[in-house]
Amino acid sequence: MRRERNGILERTVISSSPVSVEYSLTPLGQSLLGPFKTLYLWIVDNVGEVYEARQLFDARQTD
Repeated sequence: MRRERNGILERTVISSSPVSVEYSLTPLGQSLLGPFKTLYLWIVDNVGEVYEARQLFDARQTD
């Protein structure tokens, strides 16, 4: 509901049996595709370092 309220998604109720709902990106939502792709590529490039940082953090928590 928040994404619809914020103008990112459009919700369409389809009158069928059973009733279904379809979601689609609005133009504002489409504008997020570039930033999300950049974030995804950053994660792919850095996932090893992220896992290592988690392990180091977790080790400090158990000491």
